[in-house]
Amino acid sequence: PIDMPALQASWQAFDTVAHLRPIYSEADYDRMVAMMNALLDVAGDEEDHPLSSLLELVRQIRFDTRIIRTYLILGIIYIGLAHNCNDTIGTAGG
Repeated sequence: PIDMPALQASWQAFDTVAHLRPIYSEADYDRMVAMMNALLDVAGDEEDHPLSSLLELVRQIRFDTRIIRTYLILGIIYIGLAHNCNDTIGTAGG
């Protein structure tokens, strides 16, 4: 079982320092990149460094955000292309 009071106290202390949040904006993304770079400066590629798991978590959040953005952009492009193709087909046949 998880000790929820201990988790809450730990999270509040961590949150005061790290402000780890989901990425919703460019500012959030920039903050996450800055945190990742700072963690890289300290932990580097040392897998046994005390901050290495936090570095991996931050990397994963940043990576997932980039993947989601890419799919959103590709979806918007696809919708735009499909719309343009429909307009072209509609005018060509008319």
